[in-house]
Amino acid sequence: MHRALTLFAFVLLVGLSGCYSSPYFPTGTTTQAVLNGNNYRVVQTSLQASDTGFRVFGFGSDPNMHVVMDRIRAQAQLDGRPRALVNVTLDDSGFNIGIVSSHSITLSADVVEFIAPAGGGSN
Repeated sequence: MHRALTLFAFVLLVGLSGCYSSPYFPTGTTTQAVLNGNNYRVVQTSLQASDTGFRVFGFGSDPNMHVVMDRIRAQAQLDGRPRALVNVTLDDSGFNIGIVSSHSITLSADVVEFIAPAGGGSN
């Protein structure tokens, strides 16, 4: 009887557990800038910021995209400078083991800075 109960608990735990990865990238607004010729320079590469949420019995927190964006903006030193995030990717992953789950998002990006073309004209 004890062996059957242990086997049942194991099968139940395996059935309730799992992991996932999602290509979901929430977008709200977009801006387009032309990066051509010599109107920009790459100032930082491979910036990363992440946040993780943890739940037990469904209670807990989810990762916060606003926190991740604030962290990467601070690393990129965007305020007051003609800079932009480029090559932005989002990794969304997590796991679920019965009553416990974790969800993590990681944002990666490069930073470019716009520079005036030679002669001070505009493109």
